[in-house]
Amino acid sequence: TTVCEQLRSARKRVYLASLYIGPAANQVSVKEHDLLNALASTQAPDVKILLDQNRALRPVPMNDSIAITSAEACHQVIPKTTGNLYLLSVLPQILQSILPNPHNEVAGVFHIKFCIFDNMLLMTGANLSEEYFDNRTDRYLCIRDNPLVECFADMFLALCDHSTLYKIKKDDTTPARRRQPTSR
Repeated sequence: TTVCEQLRSARKRVYLASLYIGPAANQVSVKEHDLLNALASTQAPDVKILLDQNRALRPVPMNDSIAITSAEACHQVIPKTTGNLYLLSVLPQILQSILPNPHNEVAGVFHIKFCIFDNMLLMTGANLSEEYFDNRTDRYLCIRDNPLVECFADMFLALCDHSTLYKIKKDDTTPARRRQPTSR
């Protein structure tokens, strides 16, 4: 796919914003597996992924004994020295703390979807997931070498500043809070 090709060829930066990245990180979904492999092989020195916190932390059953989240799948492959995974909640903290997953998704999700590869912006209505990889050419707009690319990059970084930096702690998969978002 275009996304995998761009991940492999990016040399400056890769910014991915999506509700989630596929439900799987193994051979169950070949296209999602390919996407994660391409992410793992990127040579870009600046790699950032921004996902909806609730959806990214929802466990997805892989088989009878294994469940994995989008956050875990990305964290396993994102370049450890150059990459960061951010989780954004659009819910007020009180709702975030009392609504269990997946009910918290009914109250609100981060729904922006776009990718930046070096100086190219790929705007899309599709999540980075198997069901959106085929026959969805109507959902993409590619913009190259345009000030709009930098505008989206600035917006992406601002959203990262108001999100949770995902770090797996030893014996704990709870995201570590980067900083509290400011109230508006």
